[in-house]
Amino acid sequence: PTELEHVQNETLDKLRPTILVIDDEQDVRSFLFEAFKDTYNVIVAVDGDDGLKKLNKNLPQLVISDVMMPKLNGYELCEKIKSSTEFCHIPVILLTANDDTFKKIEGMELGADDYVTKPFSIKYLEVRVKTLIENKQRIFEHYAMNSFMPKDALITSVRDKQFLEQINSSIEKNMSNSG
Repeated sequence: PTELEHVQNETLDKLRPTILVIDDEQDVRSFLFEAFKDTYNVIVAVDGDDGLKKLNKNLPQLVISDVMMPKLNGYELCEKIKSSTEFCHIPVILLTANDDTFKKIEGMELGADDYVTKPFSIKYLEVRVKTLIENKQRIFEHYAMNSFMPKDALITSVRDKQFLEQINSSIEKNMSNSG
C-alpha cells in the first residue's frame, strides 16, 4: 500500500472533523491530504464509487470531489449525496478544470456548496472548508437547543430548506399523535 493508504488505516481522531477527498489524480489527492491532514482527519478516494463506499464507512463533515472522474463523476456523486436523507447535510465542494459558468450552475443546482476551478488557491479552499464545517456545526447546535427550524439566514440550499420543512412537519404531526 502507498504511504497515503497506510496513514488511512490509522483510527480517526474523534475530536477532529473528517473530510473526504475524492480525485482520480494521485498528485491532487496527495496535495490535498498534505494540506488538510494537520487540521482534519482526511480520507481519500480514487473515484466516485470509492468515495461513496468510504462515505458510508466514515461519515465525513465535508466532501471535496473532482468533477471529471471515471465510473461516477463529481456531479453524479454530489446528486447522490444531496438526495440522500442520511448524507444531504454534508457540504460538498466540487473541483474542476472547467471554468464554464453553465457547468458551475449545474453543480450548484445539484446541491454543491461550492465550485472551485483548478488551479485553485489552497488558502481559498482551506477557508471554504473551515466555514462550511463551522456553518453546519452552528445549525446542529441550534437544533440541539431548539426543536424547530433555524432562522432562514442559516440555511443556504433549497434542498436543505425542503428537508428541514419535512422534518418539522413530521415532528408536528407526531407531537399531535402522542396525546
